[in-house]
Amino acid sequence: MAGPAIRAWELARVLARSFEVKLAVPGDPGLEADGFGWLTYGLGGAGRWEAAEDAAQEWADVVIASGHLLQSLPFLRELRVPLVADVYIPGPLEALARQATAEPGLQMKAYERAWQVARLVARYADWLVCASERQRAFWLGVLAACGRLRPELYAADADLRNLVDTVPFGCPKEPPQPAPVLRGAWPGIGREDQVLVWGGGVWNWFDPVTLLRAMPGVLARHPSARLVFLGSDHPHPERVAHMERAEEARALGRGLGLEGRSLFWLGWVPYAERGAYLLEADVGVSLHGSGAEPYFAFRTRLLDLVWAGLPAVVTRGDVLGEELEARGLALGVEPGDVEAVAAAINTLLDEPEARRSRQAGFDDLCKRYRWDRVCEPLQRFCAAPRLDASKQQAAAQSEGGWSSERAALQEQINRLQSVVHGYESGRLMQLMAALRGRRRR
Repeated sequence: MAGPAIRAWELARVLARSFEVKLAVPGDPGLEADGFGWLTYGLGGAGRWEAAEDAAQEWADVVIASGHLLQSLPFLRELRVPLVADVYIPGPLEALARQATAEPGLQMKAYERAWQVARLVARYADWLVCASERQRAFWLGVLAACGRLRPELYAADADLRNLVDTVPFGCPKEPPQPAPVLRGAWPGIGREDQVLVWGGGVWNWFDPVTLLRAMPGVLARHPSARLVFLGSDHPHPERVAHMERAEEARALGRGLGLEGRSLFWLGWVPYAERGAYLLEADVGVSLHGSGAEPYFAFRTRLLDLVWAGLPAVVTRGDVLGEELEARGLALGVEPGDVEAVAAAINTLLDEPEARRSRQAGFDDLCKRYRWDRVCEPLQRFCAAPRLDASKQQAAAQSEGGWSSERAALQEQINRLQSVVHGYESGRLMQLMAALRGRRRR
């Protein structure tokens, strides 16, 4: 599972303690449900999602869906029960970052698709959940642009949490379980080696290149350092294509002579097994570039480091990385600073008790972000679900506004055409046309 599936799985587990829950997934989940039921559906044709549609329309009291599904599952727009849109990924910003190196036409197509999803969410969702207060500000802006910040909502709750609230990614209640997976178990990694872990996918908005360029500086001081990527190949390439940044990183690793010696690509580690890898590591690393994407992002992979009590080196700019640095659980670096990354890694590897000395801080943060705690706003909504009547009013006003603007624009065009026609039929224009005709002859 990748992030969205992990989130759906964990939220379903928590909600199933208080409600009857069915988790709808595209295709065979390959897992045994944990307190809830499964619904499977397919994508690509109206008849392929009938089971999910029937359950949503006839069985459910509340439907919770990732925001992008409002585009691919149109029946979500016609529900007679409250719809909660999970928008913990700010889609338009991710689209800009993901396609930043693509040709302009593809960039625009990806952005327009992401913005269309955002508009659908603003039009049809009764309530939104995101991952941080920073993201909440972003989605309030989207909702304001789409006419959803209504006076009646503000009168009932001036904070507008009745429209969008925070449900961050979380940490499991169960601690990670050890297993021999890296030290002395993976070819090229010895029992006494120092292990650096990159947890999660190598997406275009991350910066593995700076990390690889820092590795010679790390190896000069710690020759037994081994860098392991746990998420280099997505398990569903038909839905998530291989990204250019991953190819760039692999090529650089080979060019620096690191691959197979101090650099290892482990593919996609199963969700249930990731804890063992993190427990065997000495330092976690998560680096990204600068820009709006990291500012509004919520780096869910960092919560795995919190869960496993793994000190980290992180790029400054995202809200969770800044919290880890402020608590002394991570060392922050500026985007693209190779020397700072090498120095920060060396500092943590130099510490004889880097994990143990931070354990209390990790435990405290892990409790704060436990799934059952972060899910509380969603539990409250499901206990007293509500349809937001103002979304129809906002939609009507928006459509009426567009109609008025189109009518005004058409009237202006008509006036300009009349003026042009008047000039063309005037004596001066006729004389100029005759002169042009004489010159051509």
